[in-house]
Amino acid sequence: MRTKIARATFFLVGAGASTVWAANGPDTTGNNIALQGSDTLEEVTKSVLADPTCAASLTGLGITYAGGGSGTGETAMSTVPPTQMVAPMSRFYNTGAGVCAKGTTAQGLVIGLDGLAMVASQKNGQAACGGALAASGSFTYTDSSGATQTYTLSESAPGAADAWRDVLKLVYLGKDHTGATDCAGAIRKGLVANWAALFQNGACTSGTCSLGLKHAYRRGDASGTTDVFLSSLGIGGLASAQIAQTGAKANPFCNAFGLGNIYGGVSDYRDLDPLRVTCETVKDASGNLIAGDQVCSRNNGLTATGPVGTPGNLGLVQVVEIPTNLSVAQMYTTALCDSGKFATALPKAAGDPAALPSPPCPNGGPLTLGRCYQPYIDLGGGAKNFNCVARVNPVQGIARNGMTDGRAYNLWIKDSTGKILKDGFTVPSDPVNFPTNPATTQRLVTGAFFRTHMSIVASGGGTSCQLSDSTAQIGCLTQADPCTVGFAGREAATGGSVALSVNGVTDDEVNIVKLLAPSGSAAFAGRYPMSRKLFFNSLQGFANLFAGSGEAALAKCFATNAIVDPVMSSHNFIPMSHTTAFNPGGSILCQDFDETVAAPAGCGLAGPNSNSCATLPAGFIN
Repeated sequence: MRTKIARATFFLVGAGASTVWAANGPDTTGNNIALQGSDTLEEVTKSVLADPTCAASLTGLGITYAGGGSGTGETAMSTVPPTQMVAPMSRFYNTGAGVCAKGTTAQGLVIGLDGLAMVASQKNGQAACGGALAASGSFTYTDSSGATQTYTLSESAPGAADAWRDVLKLVYLGKDHTGATDCAGAIRKGLVANWAALFQNGACTSGTCSLGLKHAYRRGDASGTTDVFLSSLGIGGLASAQIAQTGAKANPFCNAFGLGNIYGGVSDYRDLDPLRVTCETVKDASGNLIAGDQVCSRNNGLTATGPVGTPGNLGLVQVVEIPTNLSVAQMYTTALCDSGKFATALPKAAGDPAALPSPPCPNGGPLTLGRCYQPYIDLGGGAKNFNCVARVNPVQGIARNGMTDGRAYNLWIKDSTGKILKDGFTVPSDPVNFPTNPATTQRLVTGAFFRTHMSIVASGGGTSCQLSDSTAQIGCLTQADPCTVGFAGREAATGGSVALSVNGVTDDEVNIVKLLAPSGSAAFAGRYPMSRKLFFNSLQGFANLFAGSGEAALAKCFATNAIVDPVMSSHNFIPMSHTTAFNPGGSILCQDFDETVAAPAGCGLAGPNSNSCATLPAGFIN
């Protein structure tokens, strides 16, 4: 997965790096396009654009990169007329009407390999439990009648060797091996209550995480990592329908429980998992938090919420998606708000179309003359700083709206005046009519779950986490609270967190490159199960790009090992030059989209398949 580097402002489009909706017009020249595509490959693409040889071939042609997720690139190519004809993507194509309409020309360049990691703490994931995700075994749960039942992890089909999927689908999606889905179900409750059941053979030291799994972290909706995670579980990705303008779609993650069909990004700041975990709250003699969670819900969700100071809770599945347009100083603060100091502040500028949450204020109350009550630091002379860390209590001086836990204020990222900062993720103000009505607005950061341990860790945790990269932050959070897990890129497994082996296979490069071994071979069977190819795709076909255009020049750059391989290595991906065991010569590869594969996995078009790779221009890949 990618590692954040300094951004070249010339290639940065808009206020943030993850612009999901772009207002490009029809692609009639192959020039002057802010390309949409994978956020996973965002830094790779910008580095290729900045390569001296590539930059020279693109001079004056107006090709920049907006990113936004693989699905946005796919949709931009498949819309009629297309708004672009190439896209970096962290996966191959999803089947849909737009893709199938171009099935005979659809193709992609395999430009590198990568693997997703399931990370846990070295302390409780590796040392105490052996470091292997459960791939077989069973656990007990209590059914609705009160009887104890046994659930046995199962393969999707005999001999599939994928019972590990059963664990992850239950944890993240609430889906059991019968296909039934219930995020609040007894089977899911039974699994997450038993930390040892998450690991192969349940081989955990006695007493490890006695309360079970506290949180399962994930990337945001638009992340290519999320799309590939779902695909590895045999679940259709969020991409095309949910993130792009083609329509809303159900989000399968339990933190989006009850939302129905939604647009991409809607679930990133939502905490709706019905399995709730009480926020850890350890205070010193003065009432200051010294261990536990620094963000929380405003109360415990019960009818009788209890007195002020009663801890709130958080859902099991938590989204960690860090705004790429904000600095560390803006996102994290360690200054405590003054005890008992509250005042009203505007949550956003007057006339700003950005949507506030419902209810609009962190304390659960309505706006008061357009303002929300918030804690602050008294700077003297009437000056206030609202960008501070709220205490568990007190919660507010006037009407608390059932609020008992002040840490709910910390879910907002604010400036010193109390206004919520925006995250650079641009969404349409009217999704149904986009792009005919392309007015857009950015999201307000009202669900900063990544701040859970920004200066204080859980009991038994390692170091606090103030990182600017979502992947690295997920790894950090699993060691800050060693009873949590998360999925992210492989570089998340550093500094006290480890990558769990999946189906008994580690995420080492030697196992990931087996993805290129012949299907059905022993080597292919021994590949790391959560590995993936990375692509530069063209739905229209590289031979059909506008001659002399910026898109054609960029495609040629991505077809050149000498340009792409060093970039892939520098961003912690596996370059094709490292795949010689199964790819003689280590060349970038062309992959054809076989339009004859039966639906729903494919388009089911009449054969024979048209091998689009046979149409590549001579000498295109070098």
